[in-house]
Amino acid sequence: MSHRPATVGRVPAPEVRRTRLRAARGENRAAIVAAAEAALRRRPFREVTVEEVMQDAGLARTQFYRHFDDLPDLVLRVGQDAFGALLDAHEELVALSSLDRAALEEGLRRAVEAFAEHGPLVRALGEAAIHDAAVEAVLDGVHERYVALVAGVVERAAAQGAPIAAPRETARLLHHANVAYLTTVFGREPLVGVDEAHAAVLGMWAATLGLDDAGATRQAP
Repeated sequence: MSHRPATVGRVPAPEVRRTRLRAARGENRAAIVAAAEAALRRRPFREVTVEEVMQDAGLARTQFYRHFDDLPDLVLRVGQDAFGALLDAHEELVALSSLDRAALEEGLRRAVEAFAEHGPLVRALGEAAIHDAAVEAVLDGVHERYVALVAGVVERAAAQGAPIAAPRETARLLHHANVAYLTTVFGREPLVGVDEAHAAVLGMWAATLGLDDAGATRQAP
């Protein structure tokens, strides 16, 4: 009688079980993330609980801690897609082939649209950062990365003759003003439409970068 381990095809049965367990863990983690994202789009971070998330995910509360340390840890995972979309929009701004009002208008629209989609998640990350040092550190790092990208645009405008005395700090101001405004108008139920928000953001950027209505850069005196 053979004593070889039971197999399914050429794969030992224990390996099949491990594969199935890994798949189940991945599905459970995805369900938790999806439930948390839905909850954070409805309500502030402070009102969301582990119990609610796990109930919406259809899983036992104890399974939460197999995947995440706590709610702030989960919020960081939920925010990854939002960070990715916003980062893509910022990188497109830096890559503009020309720095004029028309090109800026197109680039900023993509950024505003990304915020309109992910604003509640960005707001949730900001709220979580108030209570959790790890989230705060990650968010600070993300902001600095965005500031560096915006600085590339500001420095191009300065090189074209725009009257910008401190490009890096001007970039910091532009970025944080953007985030504050767009989080306010898109962080919960939208307060304005994308077109209105885009017009406001474009006006601020064009004025800061010295772009007049005709698209040319206003030269420093």
